[in-house]
Amino acid sequence: MELAFVNNMPDPAFAETERQFLRLLAAASGGQAVVVHRYWMPGIARGNAVRRRVRASYRPLERLFATAPAGCIVTGTEPRAEQLADEPYWSDLVAVLEWGADHGVAMWLSCLAAHAALLAYDGIERVPLPAKFSGVFAHAVDTSHPLTRGLGGDRGKGTGPAAPVMVPHSRLNTVPDDALRSRGYELPMTSPDVGWTLATKVVGAGAFVLVQGHPEYSTTSLLREYRRDVRRYLRGDRPDYPAVPTGYLDQRGTQAAAAFAATATATATATATARAPGVVASSTGMAAGSVGPALAAAGSPTGRSRSGLLPGFPYERMARGITNTWQAAGVRLLANWLSELRRGGEASGA
Repeated sequence: MELAFVNNMPDPAFAETERQFLRLLAAASGGQAVVVHRYWMPGIARGNAVRRRVRASYRPLERLFATAPAGCIVTGTEPRAEQLADEPYWSDLVAVLEWGADHGVAMWLSCLAAHAALLAYDGIERVPLPAKFSGVFAHAVDTSHPLTRGLGGDRGKGTGPAAPVMVPHSRLNTVPDDALRSRGYELPMTSPDVGWTLATKVVGAGAFVLVQGHPEYSTTSLLREYRRDVRRYLRGDRPDYPAVPTGYLDQRGTQAAAAFAATATATATATATARAPGVVASSTGMAAGSVGPALAAAGSPTGRSRSGLLPGFPYERMARGITNTWQAAGVRLLANWLSELRRGGEASGA
């Protein structure tokens, strides 16, 4: 079986996202041969390291359109523009979706790619969330659906509701469940906390699977994203300190995260106060008045900026207590998808 893999992730997550999907496909294939051809989109700016990786292992996007794989996985990427259609890669992404629909290619569309398909084919706009969905959430599954058969407590018998299935989410936008149902999508996996994770529909000649969550994530993916968001706060690139991913860390990890957050926010407050009009710096380099105690309470050395705190981020302490509760479900989802692709190939004589 041949698959196409279109990797749109930003540079820091480019190689890791590739590894995540390839690991999941290897585990889901059941020992059967699956050949994955990798493609990249020219509309996404790349640094030297990723450009070298692309030259060594990836094909340009235009070569995808001359192929006929059994299925195509399209990753998401971090949104930059307020409107999806304003992203620099929008026309290329739509071209991939149209190719899949026109040529009967089964499409696995992850996160932003799923939102792009909803906009391109159904005119459904994504909705900004009041706060980022980040964490591992319980889902109800319809075990009679081919893609979710065998998940939870059902054990593949299709006899009724399964036990909750855990799936990571990490996103800034959403599309309401009712908007998809009104356009004929099936939603075999949903969560009362974060909405749908899996949606399916035949679009043109292609069977589209839209995935709003991240069953492919490795154990520490959410932690690395959380550290990235903390780094952005410490550098002043975001105004608010990020929330700890929901349902993800153990008690010790949560306590370590809270302690570091207290240090970071106290230091930020002290720095802002020191820079405020009317605040006079003392001869020691600390602002007069209440700024000194605030810094001392935060455990921050005199004159230290908040950007200098990142080396103290308790990554290892937080990582030690993470239990991967979603990998088995991710493998099952991909195994079911591969089974559907094989069945479709056999039916067509391919």
